Amino acid sequence: MNTSNLTIKHSNFGPGRRIIMTSRDKHVLKNAIAYEIYEVEEMCFQDSLQLFNLNVVKQNYLIKAYIDLSIKLVLNYAKRVPLALKNLGLLLHRRIRDAWESEL
Repeated sequence: MNTSNLTIKHSNFGPGRRIIMTSRDKHVLKNAIAYEIYEVEEMCFQDSLQLFNLNVVKQNYLIKAYIDLSIKLVLNYAKRVPLALKNLGLLLHRRIRDAWESEL
């Protein structure tokens, strides 16, 4: 999609409206004619692990048998991205260890 198409689509939202786009690639935002770009800090490891656990076991603590897999999933698979952590946690909720390993 070229930027002229994006400009036309922006006008469909009317005056005073804001469109929020997210991307790890600044070029995507610049190509979309973003007026302001805010950089959000990456979640720290502890907060990432806690968010994942809240969604996967509905508790703040880790299940001992799953600690190693939780850490690998948070660091390597979901890359500490909140939406990915939440969705991955919901996907693996009440699933056996083999399902967790297959996600890796």
